Amino acid sequence: MSIAEPDPAAPAAKSVPDEAVRLALELAFGVAVLGSRQRPALPVPAGLRPFLRFQKLPPAALAPLRRAVDGDEAFRSRVAAVADASIVGRAGELWLRRPDGWEHELAGLTTAAARISSLLESAEIKDRPHLRVLLLAIKGDVEFQRDLKAAQSSWQ
Repeated sequence: MSIAEPDPAAPAAKSVPDEAVRLALELAFGVAVLGSRQRPALPVPAGLRPFLRFQKLPPAALAPLRRAVDGDEAFRSRVAAVADASIVGRAGELWLRRPDGWEHELAGLTTAAARISSLLESAEIKDRPHLRVLLLAIKGDVEFQRDLKAAQSSWQ
């Protein structure tokens, strides 16, 4: 199994941390705020309404915001229409657009990020700068492959 492949016991997309799709959630928040200011106002999921007066999303708002967007396919599709990996990252793009196999790929991205972060924080790596550089390169390669995949899908 490569570092970017999910563990067979990897979490389902619903258990992927909200932080992994934070950029997509922030975009959804922005779309909701702008839509609510239109005349006539564009429909906004009920679960988002309490946050429309916020200037910035507090971390505690991520989970309810995610549930609200998950529960409103029309709104999620509207947000997905203005999103791409350069704005919301590959994880956010997968979560919003939900192409075939999106849950598996999202779990894989989350697993890879967690493995690399864990390795980078380990005492053995901190004392071995050449291994740290190698892991950072692998992390960059995983991100490059993710961005390349996103670009290729937009060409089709």
